[in-house]
Amino acid sequence: MVNINDYWPIFGGAAIHLRRRLPLLRAHGIEPWVLTRLHKGLKKEEIIDGILVRRVDVKPNITNKIRFLDKLMYLPTIYKYRNDFDIALVMYNYVNGYFIKKVLNRPVVREITLLGSDDPMAVLHDNRGKLNFVFYSNADAYVAISPALETSCRDAGISTESIRAISRGVDTTEFFPSSGSDEKLKLRDELGLPVRDATVFISVGAIYQRKGTHKLIATWKKVVAAVPNAHLIIAGPHNVPSYLGQIREQISKAKLEKQVHIIGECYKIPELMRCADGFIFASESEGMPNVILQAMATELPIVVQNIPGIIDFIINRPETGIVVPPMDNNALADGVLRVLRNPEMAESIGRKSRQEVINRFSLKEEVDAHEKLYKDILYGN
Repeated sequence: MVNINDYWPIFGGAAIHLRRRLPLLRAHGIEPWVLTRLHKGLKKEEIIDGILVRRVDVKPNITNKIRFLDKLMYLPTIYKYRNDFDIALVMYNYVNGYFIKKVLNRPVVREITLLGSDDPMAVLHDNRGKLNFVFYSNADAYVAISPALETSCRDAGISTESIRAISRGVDTTEFFPSSGSDEKLKLRDELGLPVRDATVFISVGAIYQRKGTHKLIATWKKVVAAVPNAHLIIAGPHNVPSYLGQIREQISKAKLEKQVHIIGECYKIPELMRCADGFIFASESEGMPNVILQAMATELPIVVQNIPGIIDFIINRPETGIVVPPMDNNALADGVLRVLRNPEMAESIGRKSRQEVINRFSLKEEVDAHEKLYKDILYGN
């Protein structure tokens, strides 16, 4: 059983990645099912890509006022289906993991996905630190998807034996480069993008503060001053109206309405990446951003602000991407301009970054590592 707050078709990096990983586990004789939140318009139970998805109404009108209650809303359903799983993979909700481990006596794997809120040191130092850590620290194993998260586990006192470093992987048959400019133009038309014959960078991710959308706009003002025909496509949900309003105002004040395009959620990410010329990323906190790996697999030159232990783990050589210091919008703009002014360099970065993904970030190897972890816990090494 996999417990995650939001699952497909709800937009989110972890949810979208699980949708790719879980069906592959079935080939290993593992039958996963998902327990997640019920959102308006979705069914309480359905099959997605061969995976059973059960949804729980966490009653946001109540839990938004008493936040801890949302963690308890799952427990009756977990108890009801307690005979439907042998091991639980829990993401985010540490109360559920504690209940499964201590009350149901089932093994629990905690997959840590976000530095700064979901990692052990962040939990230890939040408002209910020691109490939350009691719930958090009772898993049989902790999957750290990047070195920064692995370090957080060690710093919080989690035993080395229970930490598994398993990086995210990419299916390079789904994410692959375009065949050339003709295909890019065709895809831009099919996707209904408001650009055609132009140089296009994309950024994929939810539009809110942590993802650094405001930094992208500041960056693009400098880019356009040097290369007026450079366009930026921002794809991702925008669930914080006040922040979206700030971004639109920022675009207007910078007079970038013709060069910056917010297209909202896009479920054709492989096609979107194949029609682009470059990828930019300005998030302030991540765990292991799938979209960077996907862009690399598509042979897009990457320009990204560093998150130590995460970004510099993915792009650990200058020939596979341009990594600039965090919180430095000028450096980010300079990185984009380097790509725009040096097409041979951009092509080389894209080609080498795809090979890097093939060599180091295989989805198959990720699935194999999860299979081994589950079987080690259930049947011993």
